[in-house]
Amino acid sequence: MAAVPPGLIPPPSLDWDGWRRQVRQLKEERGLSINDLTMRSGLDRSTVIEILNGRRGVNDIRMTTLWALAWALQVEDVGAFIRPLFEPVMDADQAALSSRTGDPGLRGPVARL
Repeated sequence: MAAVPPGLIPPPSLDWDGWRRQVRQLKEERGLSINDLTMRSGLDRSTVIEILNGRRGVNDIRMTTLWALAWALQVEDVGAFIRPLFEPVMDADQAALSSRTGDPGLRGPVARL
């Protein structure tokens, strides 16, 4: 990772790893296999595997794919399910800058629409 110039705080990052852990946990809690997820969601097996293993990033996933995955996992609150993909997590430096400037920071790709 490149060094950050002094005074420049990079934007907060999305919690992609945390979301993948959440999806895998839901899958395990419901006793679902990859094949179960593909059959329930209508997604390709490779798509489900790439999402769960992190080979497919947030920018490469369509909303319909997230919706299908949420439905297959029997998620009751789809908004809470996808929120980690749209609300970045700030580290201590970013939080301190945000509190000094009054700027709440980025809110993910949705804020750019």
